[in-house]
Amino acid sequence: MTRRILTLLLFILLPSLGLAQDFDVGLKAAQAGDFATALREWRPLAEQGNPSAQRYLGALYANGDGVLQDASEAAKWYRLAAETGDAEAQYWLGDLYGYGNGVPQDFAEAFKWFSLSADQGNADALYDLGNMYRTGTGVTMDLAKAVRFYTLAADKGERRAQYNLGLAFIQGQGIPKDTSAALKWFRLSANQDFAPSQHSLGVMFAAGDGVPKDLETAQMWFILASETGYDLAVTDRDGNANSLSKMEQLMAQHRASYCRASNFADCQ
Repeated sequence: MTRRILTLLLFILLPSLGLAQDFDVGLKAAQAGDFATALREWRPLAEQGNPSAQRYLGALYANGDGVLQDASEAAKWYRLAAETGDAEAQYWLGDLYGYGNGVPQDFAEAFKWFSLSADQGNADALYDLGNMYRTGTGVTMDLAKAVRFYTLAADKGERRAQYNLGLAFIQGQGIPKDTSAALKWFRLSANQDFAPSQHSLGVMFAAGDGVPKDLETAQMWFILASETGYDLAVTDRDGNANSLSKMEQLMAQHRASYCRASNFADCQ
């Protein structure tokens, strides 16, 4: 390789390395809560067309971190990144259209951007497409399609999609009723500390729906769900306690504590 070619390659590579370093400086600053530095590092990169910087700059404006909260400015930066194919920016732009935050509410636009993001496997976008089909928001209601999108998101570990998929199975909406499948998805979501799924497991054990009736295990799940202030779980925890002995109540509390301490690895 001649010295001239080597010099040219270095000339090309060094600016891109610098851009990456500047972005990382901003990212580390933001993670430390220093949004002023993040803004200073990301804005020049965003103005030069860096999609990651554009997306993160949009997030600063969306959240009001280091700048005055400005949903319109957030939408501007998200759009620039989304148009380059950035899946996260596409999702967040769709979210803004869904709520009419910083842009006119437009479900067709929300669906468009969610679809582009979902095509790249974004779990949040897949989940929201499921919601749109389940409720008929911006599209014709189609429970089977809702289940399909929830399944794609659930397979990626999206806990809300896992919960909604559990509901679909237990209610037989868009898919044949299957309490075993409902139990599976509720468990996966509950193990990510999602209170509605924990409560649903409690309801299944309390009623013996798809599982042997077990009020103590039901109480364990009600306790776990109620710890986040989930109102339905608080009500069912207190009501279910009346059917338990003092020893059973203590055991349920002990099991709930052990389950949480094990990070949901052992919730027997």
